[in-house]
Amino acid sequence: MKIFIDSPEPLGSGGSFRMAVDRLNKHLKKIGAFSSREECEHHIACSSMPFGMYHEKAKNHWLVAWELPDLPDFLYLHAEAHRNEISVIGISKQATESYAKAGVKNLSHILLGCDQEEWYPEFVDQDKFTFLTDNCSNSRSGFEILIPAFGKAFQNSKTVRLHIKDRPGGAMKPFIDSVAEEFNIEIIYDTNFYAQPDLLRLYNKCNAFLYVNNSTSFGMTPLQAAFCAKPVLATGASAIIEFMNPEYSYLVNTRDIPFDDAFLNTIVPLGIGNFIPTGWFRYLPNQPPMPQPIESDVIDKLQYIYKNYAEADGKAKAGLSYYRENFSWDKSIEKLMQIVRNEQEQ
Repeated sequence: MKIFIDSPEPLGSGGSFRMAVDRLNKHLKKIGAFSSREECEHHIACSSMPFGMYHEKAKNHWLVAWELPDLPDFLYLHAEAHRNEISVIGISKQATESYAKAGVKNLSHILLGCDQEEWYPEFVDQDKFTFLTDNCSNSRSGFEILIPAFGKAFQNSKTVRLHIKDRPGGAMKPFIDSVAEEFNIEIIYDTNFYAQPDLLRLYNKCNAFLYVNNSTSFGMTPLQAAFCAKPVLATGASAIIEFMNPEYSYLVNTRDIPFDDAFLNTIVPLGIGNFIPTGWFRYLPNQPPMPQPIESDVIDKLQYIYKNYAEADGKAKAGLSYYRENFSWDKSIEKLMQIVRNEQEQ
């Protein structure tokens, strides 16, 4: 059985998903199941380019990383000739369920993993209590909630900082500077590229990790932080709850908001990128709600982690073995191979 997973283009579905596809292909090679695109028996295209990359000679699958239901409606309009023969594999149950709502029948899902060789705890000295978030500033990142919430939680504090690692080219600096000035707090806005050893050091240098997104189909970075035994505060909805165990992390309450032009038009002036073209929604039949973190709960939980850090640190350390046992690329490939094998036998 020979498989090839097409990686997204640079402007496709984002750095984390590209990295995940690279890891999946790496582990396919490890078990001898990897093939070139030309010679593969099973071709798995990623959600940023599913139908332009249709393979005429192989069994076609679509690996999807989008958990809101209208995008599959939209894309399937462009794949009517092949929609019944393409197998859809979500990178979470949440993503898969959204495609079921869009009328897709051939569905399954895997969960992504993390490399223990690349992500592990190590001691790094700190000069100040640091909350870290590693997230691309786009319409699902939740920065419009997190950044003001941090200011309100720690106004005038000289003992705590927020370190935001954004993608290269991120444009939130004016917004961040205004919040930092208003609340007299320290916020580091970091758009540098990090090689893996430096990124590991950055994660281990923080006291706690934040992934307070509006929505997500998986989320690699909080899992990486959990592998470094860091307390994680994440959104308590969407696909995050499939892998962030509340016994070992902290989850923020959410409320549903419309994911529509009105929402997008409020975040773009803040420098938060809009990866969905404005006006796109009016062409779709079912505008999906999106879980957005409740600001007051974000404030409360930020303060709680800071004030009760011994508890938070203990939870994170206790969860390390759980995350290592349940989230590995070997497990991801094992599930992917099972899905492909089952379809081959049908």
